[in-house]
Amino acid sequence: MSKKSKKEKQAARKPWFFNKYLLCLIFFLVWMLIFDRHSWRTQRQLSHSIDALKKEKAEFTDKYKIALQQQKDLERNPEKYARDNYFMHTKNEQVFYIEKE
Repeated sequence: MSKKSKKEKQAARKPWFFNKYLLCLIFFLVWMLIFDRHSWRTQRQLSHSIDALKKEKAEFTDKYKIALQQQKDLERNPEKYARDNYFMHTKNEQVFYIEKE
């Protein structure tokens, strides 16, 4: 009788991949990684968008600082600003523009 009971136990025993807890865990992970509204792919895309926006913010901050400096220069000495940026000159002057490569 002991041999029959061992055979019956082995026949009744299911493989490890039919474990209901493991199947639920696998289903949950697949659902969360692929089908959920907050999936891994969506989170990665949002992270890349945030990084791009931070870079853009830094660029605009730099441009803003440059614009403020130019405004201060213009308010302090408008004639010098016009000569430097717009190549304006008086009647008895010549302006030479040298480009650097």
